[in-house]
Amino acid sequence: MEETDYCLYEGLRVYRNGDIERNFKRLGWKKVRNHNNKGDGYNVLTVKKKQRLRHRLVVAAFNPEFNIDDVKQFIDHINHDRLNNSFQNLRVVTRRQILLTRKQKGIVGLPKAVNGGQLFVKMGKIIIWGYTTRKKAHVRLI
Repeated sequence: MEETDYCLYEGLRVYRNGDIERNFKRLGWKKVRNHNNKGDGYNVLTVKKKQRLRHRLVVAAFNPEFNIDDVKQFIDHINHDRLNNSFQNLRVVTRRQILLTRKQKGIVGLPKAVNGGQLFVKMGKIIIWGYTTRKKAHVRLI
């Protein structure tokens, strides 16, 4: 890695290829391992006492228009590999674009979310954005 291919963001060195380094007082800069530690294929880091998804950190570091705390801004992995967090593989998309992309991949609905009403699966019944039917949810998208 060259010195010029990273951006300092929230005290981290964030590289365009998706690598992230954290500075330790005694050890210096050390690479943070990229592995599925969230249970759904994503990598999560704790930064300033907040849980941050690696792909959101990478986009926020290199795209000043992206607000990392705005849950209505979505990130799509172009090659569908959740651990490939290179900036070239990530794009900011709308909720509608995520639905269309997932439909093309043969996946129904959005990933499970804590809030924001993306998708909740309960006892085999799919509820999208708080709507009990796909038809009502589809009307919300348009």
